Amino acid sequence: MIEIRDVVFRRPARRTARLRPRRAARFAALAALAAATLAAVGASAGAAPGAVEFVFAKLNRTYSQFVDQLQPVVLGPVEVLLRSPRQQLQLSQHHAWIEPAAEGTHSLRIELAVQGSGTINAVLRAAGLEGKLEDELVLPLQTLRLDGRVRLARSPAGYQIALVEAPPSVEVQIQSQLAGRLVPVCRQMALVLVRFDCAALETALSRIQVPLPAPGTEFLLPIEEVSPDEARALDRYLIDTAKKSAGAG
Repeated sequence: MIEIRDVVFRRPARRTARLRPRRAARFAALAALAAATLAAVGASAGAAPGAVEFVFAKLNRTYSQFVDQLQPVVLGPVEVLLRSPRQQLQLSQHHAWIEPAAEGTHSLRIELAVQGSGTINAVLRAAGLEGKLEDELVLPLQTLRLDGRVRLARSPAGYQIALVEAPPSVEVQIQSQLAGRLVPVCRQMALVLVRFDCAALETALSRIQVPLPAPGTEFLLPIEEVSPDEARALDRYLIDTAKKSAGAG
């Protein structure tokens, strides 16, 4: 017999998962800085032939409290709502590649080397009942890869970035005891309520989706985040791109 003392089953109230405004701004800033700084880790083989590589050293630091709600995990009749009320993410390396694209935009490829830790809360729902669990989590060192398109312009305060195309989320590998602890909860529900492969839930919860800022979101990369040499390189890219665009016209 399995006894689960830290799980409470109840009828759920309706609620909508969303980013908290302040934490969403922090996460947006991280994503934008990464995108705007065109960060990438790994071999240059991932870059397009005509792309220009950039590195912005000041962005290699620890970010905290940048996201609250995570994308839910839905497997058949079972739904798991996920929150991370506390987290720290260390960006240990970054590079990136950018090249001119259509209508004055810029294509970019981003790869980030990250690791971190935090807490994760889960609400398991099935057949009108729910169970709650929370646990510590670890983000092992991993490489995140993103492709997108932005508008990029110089301003006195730094660099203005507007997302034109971006994925809705990025998959992040996590390590915690949460998945293993949810399996007996799932089985307890399944015995009475639904037919479901609870082992699949454990696998799904080892890789979670972290939401990213939506296209149309605008950011500022402050000039204080960019060294003089990095600013000269990015300014040169923008000037050369503008000249080529004018010549082509």
